[in-house]
Amino acid sequence: MYAMVNIEKYQTVAIGETVESCEKTYKSYLKSNGIVSTDITTGETVSGTIEFIKDAVIDGNTCYFIKLSGIEGLYSVYVKDNIDVITKNIGDTVSIEYVPTEKEGVYTITSIK
Repeated sequence: MYAMVNIEKYQTVAIGETVESCEKTYKSYLKSNGIVSTDITTGETVSGTIEFIKDAVIDGNTCYFIKLSGIEGLYSVYVKDNIDVITKNIGDTVSIEYVPTEKEGVYTITSIK
């Protein structure tokens, strides 16, 4: 058996007989409990120029927040999840794959190029 535990919300636990079934159960649980508002396997893509980029340490992990010129919303990513974010600067043109979070107008980056 395998288990997945949300490290921010320890009560969020999924169990499965295989890694794949455990992951599917976990993602379903996140969606059904409003932790994510869409299927986290399907994200959207946006491209633009970085207008604002700021890093912050949250619970010991560095997180970057990015605002694109002319596009509503704030995009965030932890360095541990995507090290490429540290190479980005104001004025860079990027393509961001993201998923919505439970906070309106805030998105989690799954890929940044």
